Amino acid sequence: MKYYKDNNDKIYAFESDGSQDEFIPSGLVTITKQQADAIIAANQPPAPQVTTITRRQGRLALRRANKLLIVESAINNIADDDARIDAQIEYEADTWELGNPFLQSMWNQLGGTESELNSLFTLAKTL
Repeated sequence: MKYYKDNNDKIYAFESDGSQDEFIPSGLVTITKQQADAIIAANQPPAPQVTTITRRQGRLALRRANKLLIVESAINNIADDDARIDAQIEYEADTWELGNPFLQSMWNQLGGTESELNSLFTLAKTL
């Protein structure tokens, strides 16, 4: 393929054998496939952020991140009975929401970053 772009970074691709040369508009700039791919990637809308996962997905993602036993241990070691029971209820919920204050607090206490939590949710959604 032969790749071109116009002044608005619109990408055009034509057969490299010359069979489509008569259809190539004037004023286009020749670019490489890598440049075309980069322009296309830069103009893609960002992937929607994953905000809800199932408990199963979350636990599988935590296991893959070697955090499952750490999280469960942290919950079991909460000294205050009421706080521990609340934490267990949150952890055992059918769905986990990214914006859940308990989830975010627990993640922060374990030294996790917001970016890592987003990545964990993204991974979980694929499981």
